[in-house]
Amino acid sequence: MKRILITLLALIALANTGMAADDLAKGFASPPEQTKPWCYWYWISDNISKDGITRDLEAMARVGIGGALIGNVVDKDAPVGTVRIFSDEWWAALEHAIREAGRVGVEIGVFNGPGWSQSGGPWITPKQAMRYVVSSETRVKGPVKFEGKLPVPKEPFEDIAVTAFPAPRADATRLAALSPRVLCSPAVEQAAVLADGDPATGIAFPEGAALTGKPFVVDFETKDAFTARTLLLYPHDGDFKVKCELQAADEQGNFATVREFELDRRGPPPEHKVNVGPMIKGPAVIAFPPRTSKHFRLVVTGLTGKGGLAEIELTGAARLERFVEKQLGKMFPQPLPLWDAYLWPPAPEPDQPDLAVARNRIVDLRGKIGTDGTLRWDVPEGEWVILRTGMTPTGAVNHPVTVEGKGPECDKMSRAAIATHFDGFVGKLLARMPAASRRAFRRVVIDSYEVGSENWTDGFGEDFRKTYGYDPTPWLPVLTGRIVGSADQSDRFLWDLRRLVADRVGRDYVGGLRDLCHRHGLRLWLENYGHWGFPGEFLQYGGQTDELGGEFWVRDGASWPLGSVELRAASSAANIYGKPVVSAEAFTSAIAPFQLTPAALKARGDWAFCEGINHFVLHVYIHQPWEDRRPGVNAWFGTEFNRHNTWFESGRAWVDYLRRCCWLLQHGTRVADVAYFIGEDAPKMTGVRQPEMPPGCDFDFINAEVILDKLNVRNGLLTLPHGTTYRALVLPELDTMRPEVLRKLVALSKAGAKVIGPAPKRSPSMENYPRCDDAVRRIGAEMRTETRLDIPPDFQSEKPLRFTHRRDGNADIYFVANPEAREVMTKAAFRVTGKSPELWCPVTGRITRPAVYDEADGTVRLPLHLGPHGSVFVVFREKTDASRIVSVTRNGEPLLDTKWTSPAKVDVAPTKPGNFTMSVWAKPAADITILPEANKGVSGMKEPRNDVVFPPHGNNFGGAGHAGSGLSVGRNGVAVFEHGASYFAPVLAHAAPLSDWTHVVVVYRDGQPSLYLNGTLVHCGLKSQHIVLPPSGADTKFRGELGGFESIPHALSDAEITQLMKTTPRPGVPLVASAIELTRDEALAWQPGAYELKQADGKTRTLNVASVPAPQELTGPWEVQFAAEKATFDKLQEWTTRPEETIRHYSGKAIYRKTFTNHQSLITNHRLFLDLGKVHDLATVRLNGQTLRTLWLAPWRVDITDAVRPGRNELDIEVVNTWNNRLVGDRALPAETRQTFVTKDSLPKNAPLVPAGLIGPVTVRAAEKVVVSLSGAKQ
Repeated sequence: MKRILITLLALIALANTGMAADDLAKGFASPPEQTKPWCYWYWISDNISKDGITRDLEAMARVGIGGALIGNVVDKDAPVGTVRIFSDEWWAALEHAIREAGRVGVEIGVFNGPGWSQSGGPWITPKQAMRYVVSSETRVKGPVKFEGKLPVPKEPFEDIAVTAFPAPRADATRLAALSPRVLCSPAVEQAAVLADGDPATGIAFPEGAALTGKPFVVDFETKDAFTARTLLLYPHDGDFKVKCELQAADEQGNFATVREFELDRRGPPPEHKVNVGPMIKGPAVIAFPPRTSKHFRLVVTGLTGKGGLAEIELTGAARLERFVEKQLGKMFPQPLPLWDAYLWPPAPEPDQPDLAVARNRIVDLRGKIGTDGTLRWDVPEGEWVILRTGMTPTGAVNHPVTVEGKGPECDKMSRAAIATHFDGFVGKLLARMPAASRRAFRRVVIDSYEVGSENWTDGFGEDFRKTYGYDPTPWLPVLTGRIVGSADQSDRFLWDLRRLVADRVGRDYVGGLRDLCHRHGLRLWLENYGHWGFPGEFLQYGGQTDELGGEFWVRDGASWPLGSVELRAASSAANIYGKPVVSAEAFTSAIAPFQLTPAALKARGDWAFCEGINHFVLHVYIHQPWEDRRPGVNAWFGTEFNRHNTWFESGRAWVDYLRRCCWLLQHGTRVADVAYFIGEDAPKMTGVRQPEMPPGCDFDFINAEVILDKLNVRNGLLTLPHGTTYRALVLPELDTMRPEVLRKLVALSKAGAKVIGPAPKRSPSMENYPRCDDAVRRIGAEMRTETRLDIPPDFQSEKPLRFTHRRDGNADIYFVANPEAREVMTKAAFRVTGKSPELWCPVTGRITRPAVYDEADGTVRLPLHLGPHGSVFVVFREKTDASRIVSVTRNGEPLLDTKWTSPAKVDVAPTKPGNFTMSVWAKPAADITILPEANKGVSGMKEPRNDVVFPPHGNNFGGAGHAGSGLSVGRNGVAVFEHGASYFAPVLAHAAPLSDWTHVVVVYRDGQPSLYLNGTLVHCGLKSQHIVLPPSGADTKFRGELGGFESIPHALSDAEITQLMKTTPRPGVPLVASAIELTRDEALAWQPGAYELKQADGKTRTLNVASVPAPQELTGPWEVQFAAEKATFDKLQEWTTRPEETIRHYSGKAIYRKTFTNHQSLITNHRLFLDLGKVHDLATVRLNGQTLRTLWLAPWRVDITDAVRPGRNELDIEVVNTWNNRLVGDRALPAETRQTFVTKDSLPKNAPLVPAGLIGPVTVRAAEKVVVSLSGAKQ
């Protein structure tokens, strides 16, 4: 076509010619070392070789991995190797790894001990181990001279104190003493053991109780009436959760509820039960006003899992409710503790004073006991309880490790024990290697905390006294459940104990290991949370380390809960403690072996960036000791980031993407408008957002330590010394706060800070009690708080996009990501004024300056066009341009504009449970199994599905009785699955051919799903027997193609479904806005037409593009070179559809070769692009011997302008897929003829083949280069 050549005057000028030369742009083009991702480098089950170590490190260096964290772990499914840990050969291998890492330029971190959790080994003695308080009781009646050896409650044992106190009234009364008649329904054998006084005996819940939903009832009948005040419910073996109701009958036999509560004894596998507390079989203790009856009843419902009861103890004694949990004896049983997991309502007070232990009657007998445990004491008149209190190891050991590396976990509150641990492992490595040989050894690693709690250590009592100003010794009876003084005072003592444990774990464990690292020139890297029994406060815990990390997993490439707490925990700690780099253990997976690709991982990784992460530690690179066994050593955990993975080398392009993102995200400080105070309670692993953050804003959690020591007000903003600022501080909905924290909050509010939340009413602590409560009320009366978070959005978009914002000097850097698997055209508004936008593409490294944008209402607004799961950085540095374009039309039809339409507000809460809608465009490429519909039991878990979204477990929402829903779409039909406790079933299954794009909608109305295809109701499923909740996002492992998945929190009507289909673009249909690309540097026209451009200054101009060359399709034949054979493809097709078995099951690289002719007219005044159509899974494009780019996600397009030449062109496209298809093929072969080797066959039983190869169509597309002149612009 005729070239439009007009003098370029202003609009699309090559302004700021120095932009490409500035440091920010230089680093974006070639990211520096600190942006390189690291990897977890696991040496599995002693399978180690020096040759493999060298090859691993060289491969890491080739693809841009800059660090490796060495962990020696065991996978029970892997064969045990010969290089045993701590052998001379093992030490030599570790030294070799450090020397070789220095040679190739990879930094090394070493886990602080064997296993990934936590800090233990055979060098730790019982006196250096984690310990908790235990006690024995001896009852005596005075006056009498007592001489006797006090029993030791558990071995090994170390004394803390010996005390005595008058036995409170009813202290020893038990219903069991009345020999009650025990009856169970359904009947169980040996029901009497439930009241035999022995928690070691017990009964299992009747078989199938979890499925029938019927209650399990235990009745206790006595001849004489019994007055009860406390129930102690001891669990039997198992992993379960139940709802309980204690009832008592009146004289007429009518039952009334005494208390309702839960017994939750879920947790990790039996060998790791101690990780949720050393008193895992301790009782659930429930207190209530005195109730007298001859007939008590316990009703158990909502059973999750399998288990039973050991003892049901009713007593007339007053006991402190939930005292086992409150002393850290039994921790929250699941990996994600909620913010209030360790908050309890006020404990019931005894109905009479003499039911409690009188504080002033407690006698300290430590000076009267001999070293052999013999006590000599003149007992005063009355009945006395002698309490021998001491500590014993919790039993926690490091894991997963071989027997040579296993040992007790070191005491997390003892710097001496931590030093012993350091010397026992890291110290030995340091001693073996001269400093010059270990330059690559840079850091010591603490992974996520998974070893449970402890509540005492050497010198803890004295530290307690110094911290709180009172002696804890008289309060030790509280640890037995007794009430000292009052229930409120006893709770305050336990609050102080938990808080001090958290402080000591942070200061002594993390701080102690950090200081030891510093002495040897090392840094400490830490994940600041714990999935099992974390006893600390996550922000303080993370604040003590040098380097900080979070963690997120993938499930089939899509999101699941792990990461929802951990990333914000890490980024908040980093932001408030001034740590500019915050890492994340990235893409840990246990679900999709050998199927995940960079494209499948991208959306989850972008989400992590938006949670504040700016550095990735890839999980996991498993050491490959053998060169001839592939894929090689594998495990149940982790994405396969190692040199034996098919796409590892090609994945360098994805690593470059991560590095560009990290380069920009490591600049400046993250902009967070709101700081949510987590409160002072401990343990704590997350905070709460009440009220919820305003839309388009970001937040951090903040703790008392930072508020007290670092937070101030400057220019009306809450400000930290390193530059982080907040517009508001939000307090949790709690009525407790210590006076010193409240005093600081009052000072902040008086200085102009916006503080939102309720004023506290009392202190949670016993420190300075009761004056502390008076101080809280007095100081609180001075505090000025607000109720509304009136903050303008930092970012807005007409379509749902994710974002994060950093400010670096004068530059505002926004990262914007599309969470959907479809392209979007939207308008976005940024809270920036007086600056023009730049678009930095982290996939290509290209920087453009859009011409179409505007400024209004304190924001800069511009159109954004993002591909499926696309992302872009929008950077504001330069002053705005008055000649900016604010709207574009083509042939009189609107094309682009900057007019803002506020996104429609949608109620995020469902109208009621069981009413919601799932919607998606789908083009499946695999069949599913159409099973009989069912709303109970387990069906379809292992049969072939094609999940659009996997049904999340009901426990994610509310536990027993809840289920998550999911959607499976195949070429032969659709199924809706529900997932809950002992429940996975297809409540809807419908057979129908789906050969092309289909709009699939599932509407739940009152728990019953209905299926709509292309707007038409085709089938209704079974009504659920559960409380059903919707999923959150689509799975990117879906075999086929997906448009955007939507979960709508209410049931759409038929008319709304029709409208939804009309307004949701069908994937693959080009967006009209792609007709032209307008930047301030270049304009590219993809479609002909008359374009009218309107400027912000009111001027307009017109450009005419007469024609654009049609795309040139490169049709067959294609020569395709596989590893061991060559084939000719007459047309492009999936490898899985080929007749050759070797190609159908092929995994690895294949090179497509073709020549094509290009005309000179296409080169002149055009930019040319090669579009590959569709690829599974990565493609490296070479044209005329020049390597252009590796493409790893849609759009599969590369600029070939500088490589193409007139006439004949030679094209090579190197395509690589995953290991899945070869592994599936090998399953049908005898072992001796298989081409693959794995240590764990982790593919699902009926794993299907997945699409592979270059699918096409492959086209050469031309865009006209257009220059626009300002001359002739009209007012």
